[in-house]
Amino acid sequence: MENEDLVNWPNWLCLTFRPQGGEWLNLNTVDLLKFSYRLDVRCGILERQVRFRDGQEREFSLISRRIVHSWVVARSDRKAAWELFEQALHSDFEDIQGGTTPEGIHLGAMAGTVDLIQRVHTGLEMRDDVLWFNPLLPYELSDVELQLRYRGHWLWVRLTNEKLMVSFYRGYSNPVKIGFRNQVYEMVQGEMREFFL
Repeated sequence: MENEDLVNWPNWLCLTFRPQGGEWLNLNTVDLLKFSYRLDVRCGILERQVRFRDGQEREFSLISRRIVHSWVVARSDRKAAWELFEQALHSDFEDIQGGTTPEGIHLGAMAGTVDLIQRVHTGLEMRDDVLWFNPLLPYELSDVELQLRYRGHWLWVRLTNEKLMVSFYRGYSNPVKIGFRNQVYEMVQGEMREFFL
């Protein structure tokens, strides 16, 4: 890590970047132009913005939108959860802040959108030596497929609006415990289970 001053707020991951091949950004040598918080109580979103100028007169803006409440929204309001997900993807791909995507600033947001699918919508949780699933896909997604590494094992997971499929396709000889609807199932390498929603 070249510079640990810049932190990805949602995950507290240290980030570093070089604007368009210039010098590594050093927050001790920039002018702070704006720092603000905005809380949307109705939607439960906290937005933080920092705008600063470096020594070459380039201006940068970092915006952090906390969507931690998406766990709750994903269970109670699928439409709102999907809209938040689309906004995060739009931010990732469209570079809405005007130049921060090439420098890697959106790494946290991109990881957050992956996390929404991988953990929130699959209901994935590790608890009591069991990998629990409590899936609920947004209406707009017909299926999700992913590979997970859990305790040295590789699991393939496919989720549709009708069923959850888990396959233990590679790993050590120990069985894996999978939880679904308050039941725990042991799986061994080569085994596949289907759970109807």
